[in-house]
Amino acid sequence: RGIEQGCATAACQESVAKVQGRPDADRRLALGTTFVVACGDELARFGFKADQDGFQQMFDQVHAQRHDPEVVARAWNIERLMRVGRGEWFGIEDYDEAGAVA
Repeated sequence: RGIEQGCATAACQESVAKVQGRPDADRRLALGTTFVVACGDELARFGFKADQDGFQQMFDQVHAQRHDPEVVARAWNIERLMRVGRGEWFGIEDYDEAGAVA
């Protein structure tokens, strides 16, 4: 929940809004930096380093739990807050009531 709260702060949302419309590579880099600033402390609390490898480990762990409806809902909410496409960060594009992931 802390990561969602970090992404929802006014400062994070301002930064996210500022990078919209940038070329894709620039936008991705800026969103990653924004995510580090907003959520780095919370991620460290869970043992993830605030670097590219740490974030990849976090994304991989979330994806590994893609059959848990709460994890799916939180992942999609973080992606929504960061204004990336559903599944763009966590690789969870579809989910149904039976827990099947497409």
